[in-house]
This record gives sequence, structure tokens and C-alpha cells, in this order.
Amino acid sequence: MNPIINDIIELKLKYDLVEEDATDENQSMWYAFALSNGLVETLYDNNSKLLGFFEYVRLNKIPKSLDDLPNCYSDFVTGNILFVANAISTCHKTMWKLKQIVVEKNKDVLCFVWHRKTDDSIKVFKNMRRQNV
Repeated sequence: MNPIINDIIELKLKYDLVEEDATDENQSMWYAFALSNGLVETLYDNNSKLLGFFEYVRLNKIPKSLDDLPNCYSDFVTGNILFVANAISTCHKTMWKLKQIVVEKNKDVLCFVWHRKTDDSIKVFKNMRRQNV
């Protein structure tokens, strides 16, 4: 298995954030696809320890709920809405740095969207730095 994929899965396990239906095989296939398409940002320390990662997909429209998500994408790579699928880090400083990296690399999106588990809501933030790239 790709060492980056292994690190991501280990961090998800550490924080008990592995999806219920996840298997080693389907996680490996998904992260290979996501990494090859630039849909995962990682941050490592000087000792090659994964400090955090952001996993996201591109959508064509904003989902009303998680159940609506399959109706909002065509291929996960195209679309002008960025949906954060996973954001896991060991500290707030790492999370903030990952957010900055994702925003910088995705200046063309209309908005950033994610699902908040605590209240089962979809959060939408307009991209104030939008540039037509």
C-alpha cells in the first residue's frame, strides 16, 4: 500500500473516523484516485509523521444533506463547488495551515461546503478570493 494512504488510514483510525462500510481495499482504491487527482492535501512534520489531511471533492451543486450528495457530482474532479469530505489533524495550527493550502489551490471554486456531524447540517462559505483561473 502507498505509504501516504497508509498514513491517512492510520490517522483516521486514531481518531475513530473510519467510515462504517470502509475496507482496506476500497479505502486504498479511493485514496489512490483522490491523491492522483489532487483531492487530498497532507501535512507532515520533519520526522515524516502525518500531522493532518484534508480530503475533498468537486461538486456541480450544493447538497441539501448528505443523502443528496450522490446527486451533486459527476466525477468528483470537476465542478465549481468544493466539498470537504474529511478534515483531520493533530492540532488547530495544522488544521488552519491545511485550510490555507486548500483555499490557495482552489481559487476557482464558488464556495466551500462541508457537513457538520454535530448538528447534521451542511455549511456553505462563499469563496471571497475567487479568481477565474
